[in-house]
Amino acid sequence: TALFVEPCLIQAHLALESLLTFRLICGLENAEIREELFAEVNYHAAYEPKRAVRTQRWKYIRNFSDRTKPVLPNCDDGLSKDIWLQYGWKNRPVDREQLYYLVFDPNERHNRKCWPTCESAWKSGCGTPTIQR
Repeated sequence: TALFVEPCLIQAHLALESLLTFRLICGLENAEIREELFAEVNYHAAYEPKRAVRTQRWKYIRNFSDRTKPVLPNCDDGLSKDIWLQYGWKNRPVDREQLYYLVFDPNERHNRKCWPTCESAWKSGCGTPTIQR
């Protein structure tokens, strides 16, 4: 395993070093590459389609699956999963939409989707970059 991991780490280090060098040459060492980040997933081990957008202040996740509980195969086996299962994670409801205000909730503990004031601020673009171009 060590023989496989070491070349991967070297490649990752070289890629990061190249990116940092490029940013320094272009004068971008403190600049953001983009105002928003988009992500999507359809499969990990099981079908669970999701889309997300994140800005400096907000993170929005939309789950397109009809499931209302976690898709257990999509969380890799390990100590964390074992502990979560012991505490009833498999029976916890999964919100179809999630909205987090990252300024005061960087650990994404409070889904603000059900808070009308936060949702209207997100939709209006108040204090956040406009998502539609």
